[in-house]
Amino acid sequence: MELIPNPDSLGLPGPVWFLLLLHETTQTIHFVFMNFVLGGSWFLLWLHFGRKVDWKEQLYQRCLSVMPIALSMTITFGIAPLLFVQTLYGQFFYTANVIMGGFWLGLLAILVVAFYLVYVLKAKRGSDDRYSSPSIRFVLHLVIALGFTIIAFLHTANGVLTVSPHLWESAYSDSLWGTLFGKSDLLVPRFLHNLVGALGIAGIWIVWIGNYRGSLNPSEQARSGVLLSAGATMLQMVLGFWYLSALPSEMVKTIMRVDSSLGWHFAGSIAVAIPFVVCVIALTAVPCHRGLRWLTSTIGSLLVFGMVTFSGKVREALLVEHFDLSQWTVNTQSGPILVFLTLFSLGLVCIGWIAWILWNGFAESSEVTEESLY
Repeated sequence: MELIPNPDSLGLPGPVWFLLLLHETTQTIHFVFMNFVLGGSWFLLWLHFGRKVDWKEQLYQRCLSVMPIALSMTITFGIAPLLFVQTLYGQFFYTANVIMGGFWLGLLAILVVAFYLVYVLKAKRGSDDRYSSPSIRFVLHLVIALGFTIIAFLHTANGVLTVSPHLWESAYSDSLWGTLFGKSDLLVPRFLHNLVGALGIAGIWIVWIGNYRGSLNPSEQARSGVLLSAGATMLQMVLGFWYLSALPSEMVKTIMRVDSSLGWHFAGSIAVAIPFVVCVIALTAVPCHRGLRWLTSTIGSLLVFGMVTFSGKVREALLVEHFDLSQWTVNTQSGPILVFLTLFSLGLVCIGWIAWILWNGFAESSEVTEESLY
């Protein structure tokens, strides 16, 4: 019996390369925010233990204030890449959703609980409130961090199932997790690669938060983010090669060839990763250097884009014996595409304007600024 459904007979509303570009662009923006939510939730758990130090308390409050904004942006910008991947790989993506069943639907419940608990921690209350207890706040932080981590794990499991049609029958009829852990070499290294990568980008967010006006000991605040990013990036490189070695051997050989598309994308990712590591190391010495912050952030964004693009090429290669994107029929629909591009561009402008207001628009006095943050 043929397990892989046929592609949508209506075809694609635009050229494959264009939809891929939109998918990679929107997913990069989603990942930039998501990485702070995932990595930042664990960083907040660590900061919780040092809140008796003034600068750690301030950094804790500021990171906690950024969290709901970043989470909202993560959800908002996560819709588009999901729509694009289901358009390009719907017959694989939807099948993986069905096989995961309740686990996939459970993402929404976990997300709602974690989102609500962030506001529980952030809400202003009297000192006698039970949520001011350090032990209770620790438990809430742990639940939030674990919730976001479980969401990341389920997304990773869905991604692995999407590119592994040979596992579908066993995963559906026997055991989902037994199949994924026992018959796939990709799940664990791919998940750890995503998790540690999130810590690396979250560290860059913390550098900016630590350099906000009115900071107490800004060099220490920013350095804590730099050290997080540096440590995670070094570990990420090791996990990246583990993930690479878990791929089929023939694909690894193709990646190592300079005359292959996969090889060029991999080389491009490495070429961006090296200056990113150099910039992060330089930031450990001068964590408040504005130009270096901008350079590191720009290269970090390019690195995320490179990883997203390379991951897309790996997905194409893993599915090539089942389906090739060139098989799609293209029936271009200019109207909906123009509407999407217009709204997407306006959304980016609004996000940029809001970021500018948050960074520059508060009152000049640091006292007023602190009240605005808290």
